[in-house]
Amino acid sequence: MKDENQLVIFEDKDKKIEVQLKEETIWLSLNQIATLLEKDKSFISRHIRNIFESAELKFRLVLTHIF
Repeated sequence: MKDENQLVIFEDKDKKIEVQLKEETIWLSLNQIATLLEKDKSFISRHIRNIFESAELKFRLVLTHIF
């Protein structure tokens, strides 16, 4: 099986988000998460930072450069 990225579009009546799907994982940017959850970027950023500080997730294992 080829390791290729796919584009997935989430859409409802007032928003549309295009995200990358790679190896059964959906990758979203901070802006995309904020849009999806209808929250400010600072709110999302603070929660992501808390996840890494608590060692719930390892930074290098869950972040990637899409481009």
